[in-house]
Amino acid sequence: MNTYRTAGKTLFFSGLAVFIGFAAIGFADFKIYQSAVGVAVGIAVLLLVLYTFVPFLMAVMKQKLFWPSKKVGSHADNKLWGFLGKLSIFRPVVSLIVVAIITVPFLVIYNNDISFNNVDEISADADSVQGLRVIETGFGIGNALPVQVVIDSDEEIVTPEILANIEALSRYIAWMDEVDKVIGITRPAGEELDDLYIDNQLAQLGEGLDEAVDGTTELEEGLTQISDQLRQISGQVSGSASTESTGSLGEAADGIDQINEQLGGVSQQLQQTQDVQTAAQQLAGIQQGLSQISAGLSEGATELEGASAQVGELSSGLGQLADGVDEITEGITELREGLTESADFANKVAAADYVRGTGVYIPDDLLENDDFQEVIDMYTFAGGQGLSLDVNLKADPYSIEGIDATREIKTAVTQFVQGTPLQDMSIEFAGVSSLNSDLEEVSSADFTRTVMIIMVGLFITLMILLRSWTQPIVIIAGLLLSYYTSLGIAELVFVHIMGYSGLSWAVPFFGFVMLIALGVDYSIFLFDRYQEEKKLGVREGLMKSMVKMGSVIITAAIILSGTFGAMMPSGVLSLMQIGTVVVSGLMLFGLVILPLFIPAVISLGESKDQTKE
Repeated sequence: MNTYRTAGKTLFFSGLAVFIGFAAIGFADFKIYQSAVGVAVGIAVLLLVLYTFVPFLMAVMKQKLFWPSKKVGSHADNKLWGFLGKLSIFRPVVSLIVVAIITVPFLVIYNNDISFNNVDEISADADSVQGLRVIETGFGIGNALPVQVVIDSDEEIVTPEILANIEALSRYIAWMDEVDKVIGITRPAGEELDDLYIDNQLAQLGEGLDEAVDGTTELEEGLTQISDQLRQISGQVSGSASTESTGSLGEAADGIDQINEQLGGVSQQLQQTQDVQTAAQQLAGIQQGLSQISAGLSEGATELEGASAQVGELSSGLGQLADGVDEITEGITELREGLTESADFANKVAAADYVRGTGVYIPDDLLENDDFQEVIDMYTFAGGQGLSLDVNLKADPYSIEGIDATREIKTAVTQFVQGTPLQDMSIEFAGVSSLNSDLEEVSSADFTRTVMIIMVGLFITLMILLRSWTQPIVIIAGLLLSYYTSLGIAELVFVHIMGYSGLSWAVPFFGFVMLIALGVDYSIFLFDRYQEEKKLGVREGLMKSMVKMGSVIITAAIILSGTFGAMMPSGVLSLMQIGTVVVSGLMLFGLVILPLFIPAVISLGESKDQTKE
């Protein structure tokens, strides 16, 4: 009864502090964090057992509980804490300097390097890790694990307008410094398809018009030669054939000259105005005139066939000229068809409103192309109502740089789709770096929320127990100093010595909960005893409390350090790092912070109060 009467309150508040620490995890959104709330349930059950079943065992077994020792008595004063107490209580400035020498180097080293690389959790000899390294070597880690932009719609997504905006979005993402390339339906090889861009299409159209102008020049030259030959034939047959025949040949030559003038006008018009549609209509009239000339030449050749031998030979040449006119007519037909197609293309581009905002025009024949259909099948889903883009990063997708790049990509995509047909579609992000980006946001928010709940809960508990608001502040400050110093120690070991990219993302959270919840227990042991001894005075009460509770606290720290130290041989990186943080933090708190830092601060505060008085 005396044990529970004197130590029961300490036991209760000690268990309550740990319970608050782990119960606060229940307010986290992250399921992995929430799972640790089971520890709080265990603490509640343990407190129930300590106040029911354990007293029963103590009453039944009595002194046999201490077997094999036959002597039961109080524990001896702790000499180590006696030495540390004299230093911290009576020479507080020197004590704080010693604490600074021990803790500040690790605080300076600590850079809050956090790693989301789950691959590090597995042994490098694992098949999956080796396979990833091979892909990384061959293609680059950014290409092996891209960020996926997934666009889902309720309607058909493979339309010229949507694809033009998809390409514009791809170009916008690809311009970002953090992005290596974008692969998708309009970029199957990760590069721009020049044929999709209106500037390249117009350049090709301009080249076609230049070829058309060159073609009209060649046609003019050919018709000039035919006209000259017709006049020559007309002169040769003038003495041997009828005047009617020679007259018709001259008229044909004059007709060809007129057509030449018309071709020259068409060529000049194409050069100056590039009015393709009007030029095609004019070529249709020229084509009709050439057909009439060809028919006239064939008729003239027939009339000359019965004349003298010389004229008969000329009639053969006249037939060849008619064939030449037919060939030129076919050339004009091809030229007219080409100009008509160019005019149709220009009209379609002008009618496509999306060209102005994207700079991209998707021809109808491209969507019907068999090779492009294979690309469509590769990057679309849900019957053509959704598609995906692969964004390859320059940075390692597991790194903080990769996570930051993914966050910028998400922001850029959200901003770009505003005012486009993509605005009303569902846009999501997938991939390792996207997952880690969300993980960082959730875990950071949970960490901040949990820390606030734990700090407030512990402050209230300590304030009620110690009936003071200054002592809880000093205790919590000491716990935080121990926590960040232990993180610095872990970062020194795993980052600077072992070469990992950072501490696993779960380490700061679980390290904080475990170290703060357990460390506050030791503070309660010491300061609850101090409440009993402070009638001797602040310094004398602290000194006696330290020598009496030193062994209890050091023993508890060693036992718990051994428990958490068992995590280190596990081979799981996050468990090794959590074990390192908790073990180093507990030993640091039990041997440095609690015996040197906290009493020194309280002793300095007491000295200032006495000076004011």
